[in-house]
Amino acid sequence: MEWHDIGNIHVMRGSYNDVEKVALSDGSYDLTWNTSIAKTQWLDHVAKVLMSTLRCCYQMVRNKRNVLVHCSDGWDRTAQVCSLVQMLLDPYFRTIDGFQTVRIQNLKN
Repeated sequence: MEWHDIGNIHVMRGSYNDVEKVALSDGSYDLTWNTSIAKTQWLDHVAKVLMSTLRCCYQMVRNKRNVLVHCSDGWDRTAQVCSLVQMLLDPYFRTIDGFQTVRIQNLKN
């Protein structure tokens, strides 16, 4: 069993809102852009989701193991990691055409 320490939906939402404030600011963050973005911890959250995804793929492909992805709430973290694993392991969705298909399906919903 591995613990990947991905923040819950409330933590993620808070970080996302902070990123949005910096990105949509009136220019007051221009001189401190990198520091301001780092303080939101958004990139840390994204990195944890991606690392969890890669760890699952590695276990499945290299070690021929099944994986069970579970978080305490069963909300975004589980869906994000599982969806990314499926996309990375499917040869079609790793192509530009395949990725565009996913994007188009999301826009239709």
